Amino acid sequence: MRSLGRTRTYLACALALFMFTGSFGMAGASPALPSDVSGHWAEPEVEDWFDRGWITGYGDGAFRPDDPVSRAEFVAFVGRAYDLPDATESPGFDDVNEEDWHFDHVADAVDAGIIAGRDANTFDPNAKITRQESAVILERLLDLEPRTDPPGFADQGEIANWAEDAVEAVSAAEVVEGYDEDGTFRPDASITRAETVVVLDRGLEFELEEAVIRPQAIREWVDYSREIFLAQAREYEDTLYLLVTYGEQPTGGYEVEITDVVEEPDRLLVKVSFAEPAEDEPVTTALTYPYDLEAVEPTDLPVEFKAEGATEVVPGLRGLDWLPPMVAGDEDIRILSPAPGGPVKDVLTVEGIEQVFEGTVRYRLLDADGREIESGITSGHGYDWGHFAIDFDLTEDVTVGEMVTVEVYSECPKSGEEINRVALDFKVMAAAHSIGH
Repeated sequence: MRSLGRTRTYLACALALFMFTGSFGMAGASPALPSDVSGHWAEPEVEDWFDRGWITGYGDGAFRPDDPVSRAEFVAFVGRAYDLPDATESPGFDDVNEEDWHFDHVADAVDAGIIAGRDANTFDPNAKITRQESAVILERLLDLEPRTDPPGFADQGEIANWAEDAVEAVSAAEVVEGYDEDGTFRPDASITRAETVVVLDRGLEFELEEAVIRPQAIREWVDYSREIFLAQAREYEDTLYLLVTYGEQPTGGYEVEITDVVEEPDRLLVKVSFAEPAEDEPVTTALTYPYDLEAVEPTDLPVEFKAEGATEVVPGLRGLDWLPPMVAGDEDIRILSPAPGGPVKDVLTVEGIEQVFEGTVRYRLLDADGREIESGITSGHGYDWGHFAIDFDLTEDVTVGEMVTVEVYSECPKSGEEINRVALDFKVMAAAHSIGH
């Protein structure tokens, strides 16, 4: 696995390893430029790559610049360019077998979290990859942020919801752009061999803060953490990841950046800068989830985050090393487990995190008719997010097969009104001494 220390890295270092071949043969040394490239709009880039020996033509001498690229071919190109870490397990698709030439490339790309299958069992390796699919892969590879002023392509409405942020990010970075003649992006069009060369050639000049291929577990952690304002440190696969999420914000000037990581004798100090829009700066109604992620060498020192700028304090996490996925919740109370609607028996343990500034976290268990079976209080943690676990005994006063409801909430210190209320319904499948046996 590559070093993940905080260094400035250029794509040229990675892309110098890239070989884009016509039929996946070895790239030759400065072969004659194929005749079907002469006069093509991508001729300068293709010729440069031929001169460098990074690409060759097909056996008949043609390059076929306008031919489409398959999903398997694209991840193979990316894998060679960025030297993806070896996958730790099979990708698990029925249509990707160990004897396939692209097996390792698909496994590495899936393990790195830059591409997924059509579904849990299908990768569809021979399908032509679309421009919006390639945009998603590039956005994940390059860790690009969506632009705050969407480009407004003529066919903006045709871009899939899952690809919108990626298309905005790659267009803002001028890695993948629209078509000048009609202002379209053509999200469902196949990306061609020439376009692939040009896109990667543009990447040669693109400066990155981190050339990091994030493991899938880290990508998922970032995705579900972005909803809340929080600083976390998580060690994973011999790397320490530092994540600061700004929570849900309107667009237009809300930013967060890890500006420095300093190892001191008694701590690892992480300096974080927060920015908010100026009073006269326009803020749109769209929502964004600003965050910053750094990868550094692991340490035995405690990690401390120091905020500056728009806020001087960033909430931490108490009682947990890092935040697991959340299944339900309101602003200041989030439930980690179990997922509502599922079966429970004997003892029901509800785990969550809370950020109750004043007062305490309250809870109650209700039967199917809304009658209170049990209630209680657990301490709040103030500014930080604190972990809590509440155990409910279901061996008495609960009938097998009935629904029960758990409510977790806090009270407004001034009015006594219930706030941050989260209600979870469960079906009791078995209880050792329950009524009805």
